[in-house]
Order: sequence, then structure tokens, then C-alpha cells
Amino acid sequence: MEDIITFLENSEVGNTLYYPGAFEDSSPLELFAMNSSIKKFIYTDYCPQRPNVKEMLNQLDDWEILKYEHIEPDFFGQQHWNNFMPNFRMLKRLNINIGEGWGSKYLLINTMTKKEIEFIYLGTDGIETVNVLIPYGYKPDIIVLQDHGYGGNYSTFGLKENGEPSELSQYLAERGKLPTYLFASLGDATTIWPGYHQITDPIICKGALHQNERALFKITNV
Repeated sequence: MEDIITFLENSEVGNTLYYPGAFEDSSPLELFAMNSSIKKFIYTDYCPQRPNVKEMLNQLDDWEILKYEHIEPDFFGQQHWNNFMPNFRMLKRLNINIGEGWGSKYLLINTMTKKEIEFIYLGTDGIETVNVLIPYGYKPDIIVLQDHGYGGNYSTFGLKENGEPSELSQYLAERGKLPTYLFASLGDATTIWPGYHQITDPIICKGALHQNERALFKITNV
């Protein structure tokens, strides 16, 4: 296996990265924005507030905000943020409280290379949001898998503890939309989806919420 930065600099890994349950973890954004072909980043999490996300972006090295706009559900052809959220009765039963959804869209530019990227942060649920994005034409090329646990974990993004597929992987598999790559945490509660193999050496990302090693995985036979 090779160093992930070397791999990204010499490979075409697609255009879109999706990070469900991202909280305020800017490290995948910095890694892939600087070193890969990815130009569209979509983060989702119902825990952070909008100002926290802007502060996260302001702390990025060598990146500036060129443009910012609020986005509403109709940006994705929807009428209500409820379409991006899980079953509220279930969340109440699990004692998980979330607010109304929100969306922010940023255009960022690297002050050194002048590369521009689009960064969308949705204050919504990471699993249910995929149900909106995929029919609307967004297919992630890379998904970041890390089960942080801050939101209550009514489900997981990696495999469930009993080995069953997560709702996220099952939904994508049934529609033939599994990403080519997973950027996944190693050695914690995150369990990699079946059918993926590790292709890069582990890395500890600068500024990551947890100092877990992560690695890039690729779907078999793709």
C-alpha cells in the first residue's frame, strides 16, 4: 500500500465527497481538497449550528471563503427539511433531540493554488439525506465513514454490531450507487462495509476530532 497523499495526487477519485455525521471535522475536507480531484464536499449533521461551520472553515489553512449563501430544501427539489430527517417519533423514544434542518453553501478558494471547491453543510440527518441526494442526481464518489457517537447513534454508518448492513450502505447498494471509495476510521466503533479493501497506509489527519488512524478503501472490482 502507498501513502494516501501520493495516491490522491496521482489518481482520479471523482468529484464528490459525502460525510454523514460530520460534526465539525474539517480534516477530510482539508485532505481531499488540497490533494485530490474532489471539488464538491457535502457534510451533514444535525448537531452543529450554522455559525460553528463558518468558524470551522475560517480556521482552514490556505483557504478563503469567496461566496456564501443559505440554501433551502428546494435547492434539492424538496419542500420541507423533514424530508432530510429520520422518524421523529423514533428519535423522541430514544431521547434524541434535534432542531429544524438548515443548509449552507460555500465557495472556497485555495490562496496558494487558486483551486476552487464547493462546500455544502446540511444540518440534517446523514442517512435520510442520502434518500434526497441520490434521486436528485448527487452520487458520492467518496464517503467518509466514522461513527463519532455524538448524535445518539440511533443507527450506524458502518456495519451494525450484529454484522447487518447499515441503512446507509443498504440504501446505496439497492440503487447501485455505492461509492468507489470509503475514507474510514480504523480501530474504533466504525466497521467497514463488505466488498471494500484497504488501498492506502493509515494516516492521522491534522485537526481530526478523534486521533484515529484512517485509510482509503476501494470497492472490489471497480
